Amino acid sequence: MHFVPNNTKRVLVVLIATLATSTANFAANEREAEHLAIVKQWLPFYRANLQLIFEYDAEDEDSDEVTSEQLHKAIDKAGPTVTIAEVQTAFETEPRYIGGYNPYKWKTWMGRYESNAGRFVFDLKKEKRWERTTKRVGSFKASPSEYGLSFGNGDLVIHPDLKTGSAQDHTFAPPSNSSVLTGQSGEFLVKNLKVYRVSKEDEALAYAPPHPLARSYNQGPSPSYGASPNPVPDHSGFLFETIAALLSLSLFAALFRRNS
Repeated sequence: MHFVPNNTKRVLVVLIATLATSTANFAANEREAEHLAIVKQWLPFYRANLQLIFEYDAEDEDSDEVTSEQLHKAIDKAGPTVTIAEVQTAFETEPRYIGGYNPYKWKTWMGRYESNAGRFVFDLKKEKRWERTTKRVGSFKASPSEYGLSFGNGDLVIHPDLKTGSAQDHTFAPPSNSSVLTGQSGEFLVKNLKVYRVSKEDEALAYAPPHPLARSYNQGPSPSYGASPNPVPDHSGFLFETIAALLSLSLFAALFRRNS
């Protein structure tokens, strides 16, 4: 009977754990590269950099300390973004990889976040996207601590706790009680959430995100160049902000004349 010294056992355990972690990380990186390559085909740029500016990982021991305020601090001024979420629904054993593309800024105006942001949502396993079928309308009042992410009128929602979400067809697919993204499951758990800044190749270093996990991915030429999503007219936010600015200037001018 042969005995293995305790020191040797500990070394073996460490080696096995390290190997398992390296294998898992390699698989995760490969999956991430595949997902970004799929999304890249749908973006309107011939060449695009995808820069990771925010990540929430439910398995990270510090995940409870990640807040929606940190999310919005990282993404609100980043411009166009792609969001990819690994989610677990109640009726499936395998996770789903879903998300959305917002060609505009995640922004607020007088304390209001746009509620219907996004040009399309997608399912990466199916390699399929759904574009908006209605114009973006309205907004709702919320501070960064009260608002996660919302694509469409409830089509894909990441709740402020970043741990949960919901999906129901309304804006990107004909309204129904189910979802093209999650099937019959309206609610889901968020296992991982990544937000990438989308920029043209020569704009890669123009934005310095306040999030420590930022990485850049140059996805190269799109194989579907020239087949970008059909633009959806959406100037409601700009028009509202312009009118509000003009009214503010008029009010200031009136007050100035009264005090003169």
